[in-house]
Amino acid sequence: MKQYIKWELDSEEPLDPADPLGNITFVGDRGVLSEQGVFLDSFLEAFVEGLNSIKNRDVSNIEIIDEPDELIFLKKDKKLQIEYRDQNITISDIDSFSEQLSHSISSFLQILDQASKRMGKKEYGFDQLRRYVEQLSKKSTKSEAA
Repeated sequence: MKQYIKWELDSEEPLDPADPLGNITFVGDRGVLSEQGVFLDSFLEAFVEGLNSIKNRDVSNIEIIDEPDELIFLKKDKKLQIEYRDQNITISDIDSFSEQLSHSISSFLQILDQASKRMGKKEYGFDQLRRYVEQLSKKSTKSEAA
């Protein structure tokens, strides 16, 4: 199975869940979208918003908090094209991409939640990300039961 999403947090210690800076790369069936030194939560939230909005329309412009440029999602012929700045990727299997995004977010949240516990702080909300993981988890549980 193709790996669409790779990310890594900056290696500064201790990790601050309030500022999850790092690098993120989306590898399409065609093209690569890669950004360094960005707030990973903002990028992941924008991708969740884009995937959710593209279900109901063919084109969607998504703002990324803390970034000057928008992500542009284009759905065409059951494929998804994502543009950001001068980068462009095409995803052939939207369901697989969505599932991988959910797994990436789950791993990301787990690391940040553990860092919060080590610091003796309450877990950060990241509500949109948590909802996305929960929804996909319920969806895959239903399809496994069928």
